[in-house]
Amino acid sequence: MPPDDRADRREADTYAVFANDTLHFADVTLIPGIRYDHNSISGGFISPSLGATYPIFTETRLRAT
Repeated sequence: MPPDDRADRREADTYAVFANDTLHFADVTLIPGIRYDHNSISGGFISPSLGATYPIFTETRLRAT
């Protein structure tokens, strides 16, 4: 069986897709998201995320992720 040239060079095929949204509720803004990453060596995995902002002063927002 011939050796895999990519394995010898330690190369991997990778790709990712993601989606984010912005939802407004009164003063609170929620930013949900999801990302799927795939790597030909380690496989695929999903990464969810959630962020929020809240205005604490006229030009200042508190942000949490």
